[in-house]
Amino acid sequence: MPPFKLCYRGFGEAVVGTTFGPLITNGMYLVMAGRFDVLPLLVSIPIGFLIANVLWINEYPDYEADKRSGKKNGLVRIGKEKGVIVYGLIFAFAYLSVIPIVLYTRNLLWLLSWLTVPMAVGAVKNCKLHMNDIPKLVSSNDKTVKIYMLTGLLFSVSIIFHNFIRY
Repeated sequence: MPPFKLCYRGFGEAVVGTTFGPLITNGMYLVMAGRFDVLPLLVSIPIGFLIANVLWINEYPDYEADKRSGKKNGLVRIGKEKGVIVYGLIFAFAYLSVIPIVLYTRNLLWLLSWLTVPMAVGAVKNCKLHMNDIPKLVSSNDKTVKIYMLTGLLFSVSIIFHNFIRY
């Protein structure tokens, strides 16, 4: 929204990732627990990456319209081909950011979220093949949303069993 229009300046993805990852997660935790803690912060980081990737892949269908209207989001700034690399890297950062959670908690259950890696690889491959064919690209959009939701669910399982299973 004016006067900032962050998505028009290439900051929309980062702002959404930060807001729907660390800010909301830690804000909710602070309100409910009355304190700040490291674990919610660590858990919020992969969630932030994944929601930013939902936004990123959803920029593909609007690429031409965004470009014509002057909306210089991240994808418009770098182009579709390089955008596929960024799409894959955001997934990689999300999965790698689970490692500090495992190290901090000393609990391998957090790695359950990596069960979605094959789906992410398929989404990136599909995006590379069909970046200009929106009906076929929709599969990547769908998988990205599912990965976000499944990761949240798998994190919930990890949190529930966090105090029962330690390796």
